[in-house]
Amino acid sequence: MEFYGQLVVLITGFPQGGIGHALAREFAANNFLVVATASVQNVVSNVVERYGRVDILVNNAGIQCVGLLAEIPLSAAQNTFDTNVFVLGYDFDKCLADLFILLHRKKGKILNVGSAPVLAPLPWAGVYTATKAALHSLTDNMRLELRPFGIQVINVVPEAVKSNIGNSSISSYNHMPEWRLYKPFEAAIWNRACLFQGPKITPTEEFAKKTVATVLKKNPPAWSLTSMRDLDQDNRFHLQELDVLSDESVQNAVSNVVERYGRVDILVNNAGIRCFGPLAEIPLSATQNTSDPNVFGYFVYGTLEFLSGFRLQR
Repeated sequence: MEFYGQLVVLITGFPQGGIGHALAREFAANNFLVVATASVQNVVSNVVERYGRVDILVNNAGIQCVGLLAEIPLSAAQNTFDTNVFVLGYDFDKCLADLFILLHRKKGKILNVGSAPVLAPLPWAGVYTATKAALHSLTDNMRLELRPFGIQVINVVPEAVKSNIGNSSISSYNHMPEWRLYKPFEAAIWNRACLFQGPKITPTEEFAKKTVATVLKKNPPAWSLTSMRDLDQDNRFHLQELDVLSDESVQNAVSNVVERYGRVDILVNNAGIRCFGPLAEIPLSATQNTSDPNVFGYFVYGTLEFLSGFRLQR
């Protein structure tokens, strides 16, 4: 049965004060019926049986593993992969046939919570970032494979967000063996375990509000990166939205950056998409859709606007 017409969101990993808890509160504030659980075993089937549907599935459960790659016990590394990666497919594989029905009749969204340090690895977190790198890759592949079924898959990439994963990090760290190779750096490794408890960390409520707003868009981005709050406050990092195919949007973006910082010294043309298939059979529209962002997007509009701004600076 369907529960009073409300959309249903299922969230795994729900400790009080953590990311999952904040996401649950924000979804509820947007009139979702929220089902949150610390377990993944048979949970999808149970939710569908009770509420008739699952519209959004949030795979949030995860643990930290801090220490030296050369000295972390294999059991600790395996436990981290089991929780952060392999648990992702537990119900998914068992209930794949049902998922296309339960995700609102070929409409639904899956959120996998990754981690920004994968993009810029830090020492003492090799096992954890390896699990999240695997999760990012799996998420990208899930997106491609589930797109024909109307299911959108989003990689949520939190950065410096206050989370209970810091508590689990400290707990697991306390069970690590005494370090040998890096004994002189023990204090630095301990600080890494406490990283998510600092004063400049983004509050979970702020993260949840931005994430849910992004996810509820009709066409949410493949990756949702949030948030470089402390860097932005120090004027070292600034997120600027723009449409690479819009001359006006690129002009506004460059103007905004120049207005805020007074200059643009380096322009990185990075936007792009891929297009697979035999050249003789790829539709012209697909070719055009690939050329637009890869060639006529940043490269033409962005470079010309940058050069215009450069002339003004001179």
